[in-house]
Amino acid sequence: MYYIYMYVDPRNLIPFYIGKGKGQRMLAHLRETEETTDNVRKFRKIRKIRSEGMEPIINIIVDDITDEDMAYDIEEAYIQKYGRIDFEPDGVLTNICLGSRPPVSRGDRNGMFNKKHTDESKAKMREALKGKVPWNVGIPRDESVKDAVRRANKGKTPWNKGKERNEEDKQKMKEGWAKKKAEGFISPARGRVIPKNTQCSHCGQLVTKGHHTRYHGPNCKSIKS
Repeated sequence: MYYIYMYVDPRNLIPFYIGKGKGQRMLAHLRETEETTDNVRKFRKIRKIRSEGMEPIINIIVDDITDEDMAYDIEEAYIQKYGRIDFEPDGVLTNICLGSRPPVSRGDRNGMFNKKHTDESKAKMREALKGKVPWNVGIPRDESVKDAVRRANKGKTPWNKGKERNEEDKQKMKEGWAKKKAEGFISPARGRVIPKNTQCSHCGQLVTKGHHTRYHGPNCKSIKS
């Protein structure tokens, strides 16, 4: 059985580390030295607390997790919820990475190969993220990042290009949207007017930026006709 644990500073009751483990793993950090630790910031935090005659509060926040991949997902969800110092705005954790998951393997070497998250694991991840606003909401993507994404995708063909959805998939999508609307879902685009301020250099039509990217420019029908 795996569990997710949290180290809390007893001086202000603010969490400062989230981890995943089993057995006595959650106590291992107390035995580290500055030479053996892989997280100096966490080590120094513990040392500072102890220098003031106290011990970190260690809480198990989720336990009885049978699947290790599910445990990794829940750990990552909690780290995202509290945020990491110097990584996410207002982050309080000394964690360096979003989780302790090993590098992802492809195909049947991946721990989630041919597996699906159970309703229980989904519920635990939802609970971990409840009320937490993603750190990048409202923050525009830097131009250098946009350029890196463009260069990374240059020459690649989208996996679904030229493929058509079968009737079964279309029906599932319709049922999914109907369920969302019945639960009160409102599209963020509803009532929003997207300006048509991009002109296609081939047909001269004035369209929205998204429409131009998909159906005009090098994809314009006037080129093919």
